[in-house]
Amino acid sequence: MVIEWLKFRVASGVSELFIEADRKIWTAFLSQCPGFRKKSVWVNPQDETEIVIVIKWNTREDWSNVPKNLLEKTEKRFMKAIGKDTYEYLEQREYQVRE
Repeated sequence: MVIEWLKFRVASGVSELFIEADRKIWTAFLSQCPGFRKKSVWVNPQDETEIVIVIKWNTREDWSNVPKNLLEKTEKRFMKAIGKDTYEYLEQREYQVRE
């Protein structure tokens, strides 16, 4: 299993809007992609403007094979839903799960 780890900074007071739009737009889209397993949203309890999204994929190839044009289209829908300047994408990491 592969973990896609994404870190965001959201504007103060926008975290719930971000989380709900993420669920309705991104999770709905990703759940239809081959190899998608699960998605979690982590909110820093000391700083609600820091949000981490963790996506579990069967393989790195599944994650890599999500069409770029569909990712871009989904990101545009998300930006339109919450506002372009309400969040900043800070960091992406990849982890391998060893069980």
